[in-house]
Amino acid sequence: MTKKVNLQIVININEYMKNIIIFFLSFFLFLTACSSGDKYVVKGDLSHLEGQYLYAVHERYKKELKMDTVRVQSGKFELTGESEMLTSLQLYTEDYTPLMQLFVKNGDHISLEGDVQRPFEIRIKGNEAYQAVTDFNQRNGALLQRIAEKRKEYYTREKDSAYFDDLKKLENEICRDAESEISAKPASPASIILMYEYLLNENTVELCDSLLRIMPSEAKPASLLAKIDLFIEQVRRVSVGKIFPYSVLKNEKGESVSTNTFRDIPTVVTWWASYDPASREEMKNIREIYSKYKDDKVRVVNISLDIDKESWRNRIKNDSLEWTQLIQPEEWNASSTRNLGISRIPYTMILDKTGRLEKVGLEGDELKKYIDKMVSRIDSLESVKEKV
Repeated sequence: MTKKVNLQIVININEYMKNIIIFFLSFFLFLTACSSGDKYVVKGDLSHLEGQYLYAVHERYKKELKMDTVRVQSGKFELTGESEMLTSLQLYTEDYTPLMQLFVKNGDHISLEGDVQRPFEIRIKGNEAYQAVTDFNQRNGALLQRIAEKRKEYYTREKDSAYFDDLKKLENEICRDAESEISAKPASPASIILMYEYLLNENTVELCDSLLRIMPSEAKPASLLAKIDLFIEQVRRVSVGKIFPYSVLKNEKGESVSTNTFRDIPTVVTWWASYDPASREEMKNIREIYSKYKDDKVRVVNISLDIDKESWRNRIKNDSLEWTQLIQPEEWNASSTRNLGISRIPYTMILDKTGRLEKVGLEGDELKKYIDKMVSRIDSLESVKEKV
């Protein structure tokens, strides 16, 4: 009788423990599912990915930027982030070279496979939109590779205008391909990504606006749509002859500098970032302008959009950037940056002596030639006034 009772107790205990295990297992799976839905996950397995780290810049809708350092082991890495709405995630290599831009939201599990030496053939899996984007990139891989190579040639050859013309022809070609894809599939979740990455620029705002009108609302996530709408609005609003907006910035010593001081002589204002290779290359041309005019006939000002202020200060010191160096504390999210339509770097605006916009978007040889002609024109006018 005793043995039967003991056996029954053992059976009851086993049943009890089994129920406890099932309960905790179910609870754990529930938490895992909840946790997974509250973030996005990106896993990469990329060959020829050098360095031990990547930098991930999360652009969170209506919030500040966030930058993470991601460990890389044998080309493999994993990162997570949080955003309830589709948002930009930019990946940079250890030397701050742009690797790729993704658009992600909570619940996404994105995988990247391929070779960083052939970035436009990297396979992106994890949602319907990226399957279509990957297909587009692979169909246009040769063209995209030529654009990347031509951009590199343009920047490494002192921004020779001949390379600029070739680059524009190639960029116009990818714009046409993106337009055709979007027009054929306006309801595709990939269309707005293709528009933002390949079609949207200062010369296509009206085209993009018309394409947005034929896209259903479910194909236009609010966060990305807001960026495109803002760009279109700013391009329409920022025009030659308008006063440069007032703001107060900080120099490398932490002192406040008002943009109202950009008066009396023409001012060359260049937005840049110390981590951006194209910006660093453009500094060679800005240095030439400064060395030639020394803030006498032309004032030269850099405005940084750096996240890491210490890296910015180090770049100023190491590269001997002797002219006026200012930083925008709110980076890309600053109202002055948004109001001026700054969507890429480096980006230069030329102000006349009254602080009005005279020319925007010039780089390299085109910028230097324009400055020389502007100074010559001003000198001629001054000479005439003196004679009168």
